[in-house]
Amino acid sequence: MKRRPLWVYTLLALGLAFAFLRACSPGDEHAIRGQLKHLARHCEKKPNQTIIRSALDANDVRAYFTTNATIHLGRAVPTSLRRADIPSLVARVHSAVESLSIAIQGIDFEPRSARDVRELRTAIEFMAKTGESTESYLDEYRIRFRKIDGSWLIESVNADSSIERPINF
Repeated sequence: MKRRPLWVYTLLALGLAFAFLRACSPGDEHAIRGQLKHLARHCEKKPNQTIIRSALDANDVRAYFTTNATIHLGRAVPTSLRRADIPSLVARVHSAVESLSIAIQGIDFEPRSARDVRELRTAIEFMAKTGESTESYLDEYRIRFRKIDGSWLIESVNADSSIERPINF
């Protein structure tokens, strides 16, 4: 039996390790988490935020969704929306509140159903301040992302369950 040099086995082991890490890498999940973080930032409203900044943020939100996206938000906004409705909703919310903060709490990815589709469950807390009162909603959502031209875009959002009733203080 012919002996192969040690470097051949080393290269083979490194190649297998690289292939394994590449197959198991959280690259898509990392990109999706980043998309959700940026989307939440555009939907938030800081105290004393200008009308122009709110309008720009509202318009930017549309870029995170596919052209045929469907959105069912649940308690905070009990309605169904299409992609074209999103900027006006964000603008209406921004005009009605002094500030709005959004916290994404825990993202659980479902097993992959297709190469270009990822589904996840997450809890999202909305905290709005108007005058002296503050309202808080914590609901669970199922969000479906589709990879289009290299970017992960939201294809559907569905309110899954209410975790905590609104708090008024």
